[in-house]
Amino acid sequence: MDVFLLFCIRFQQVFCILVGTSAFLFFKNITIKQSKIINLVSSTTFGVLCIHANSDAMRQWLWRDLLHVPQMYHWNFVILIIANIAMTVGIFAVCSLIDMLRIWFVEKPVFIWLNQHALKIEHTIKAILSPLQKYKQRIIES
Repeated sequence: MDVFLLFCIRFQQVFCILVGTSAFLFFKNITIKQSKIINLVSSTTFGVLCIHANSDAMRQWLWRDLLHVPQMYHWNFVILIIANIAMTVGIFAVCSLIDMLRIWFVEKPVFIWLNQHALKIEHTIKAILSPLQKYKQRIIES
């Protein structure tokens, strides 16, 4: 049970914090040249977090129902580590693909439209806010 708890459930353990901090410090000091692939993958990391860890329902579906992590308690330690690495890479890859599709088919078209209509949007917002600012000023003065 201890191996299962260490690797699958108790993410707030000191070991996890030390590994996370060490990984951050290791990569912080590495100089890597500009890479389109790294930039593409890194642009999806927040989306990966939001997709796979946003709600209890998603976590339960993913880890319990889809991947059957609780049944891995009986697995050999080496196989458990390999399975955890494979699941991590697989989940990251699938969630990255989903987020890339979101970026290409939702985010980019929305930003293109916003850039084309920015002046009109700004003018409309100013037209809405101007009477409110005048009303606020009258209240302050009275």
